[in-house]
Amino acid sequence: MTGLFTLIIAILTVESSYIQNLERPAGKVPDTVQFWITPEVQWRIKTYSIDHDIHTYKLQNKKDGNPISDDFAINNIKKGYEDIIASLIVLKFHDPKDNFQYRPYQATLSSY
Repeated sequence: MTGLFTLIIAILTVESSYIQNLERPAGKVPDTVQFWITPEVQWRIKTYSIDHDIHTYKLQNKKDGNPISDDFAINNIKKGYEDIIASLIVLKFHDPKDNFQYRPYQATLSSY
């Protein structure tokens, strides 16, 4: 495998229901917004903790053929959720399938 694999996780201060169109302060399990960025494909993931529901969206590469950047994903999360972000975690992996090297290449935790 070549390139870095990045998982960006925003843990929110709310729990919500897509089905009920409801949002409230988080109880035991908060909602999350995540990006999984690989050299070949990128995903945006939103969890709805009340419903135990996960919405996944496969993203297209940028017009130049490159994957979206970490900064793009982080700014996208901040734009939509800045007032309800509890923490933002960025994990980078050389090879996420290597169980023996399952240590993040780089981890960043920001609290809001």
